[in-house]
Amino acid sequence: MAAIAPAVQELKDTLAQTFPEILNTVFWDKYWDNGKDRTGKPKPKGRWAPRLQASGKNPNSGDPHDNGLALDIFLFKTNWSEWALATELVNVFIVNKAVMGWSAVIYDGMTTDDFGGPKVYPGRDKHQTHIHIEWPRSRGIASAGFSYQIQYQLDMVAVSWRTGEQISPTAHTYPSY
Repeated sequence: MAAIAPAVQELKDTLAQTFPEILNTVFWDKYWDNGKDRTGKPKPKGRWAPRLQASGKNPNSGDPHDNGLALDIFLFKTNWSEWALATELVNVFIVNKAVMGWSAVIYDGMTTDDFGGPKVYPGRDKHQTHIHIEWPRSRGIASAGFSYQIQYQLDMVAVSWRTGEQISPTAHTYPSY
């Protein structure tokens, strides 16, 4: 079993602590393939799945999920409140790209990556059910310790989301002490 990269684990933990009422819950994943039964017939699809998903199950895989370099944050576009939260989280991630060290963020058919953005995501899965954020191996292992630098913005998003207000975290400056 491969380990989840420190940057992925740090973001997962930070989001779970900042938004526990939604990101520490599960949802029904109707697309989950449960394989086949003893007779070879397909089992019914679906399972209860966590909203924050990072696996790290195969370090030799080309898939960033399997090698522990990606986090999926399940917030559904079809639910206005979840879409609003996802949109604000993506804004926080984009503003803090240099600090966090990620290489790509995908949500709702758009991506920002090491080559720029936002731009239309060309892949088949338009990521309308979740935010996908990934790191290259070099930065995923080394890019830890960023949570304290983004926590204030995440807290602003949390307050606006909980109260139903749309407050862009990028419009707020840090408090001066």
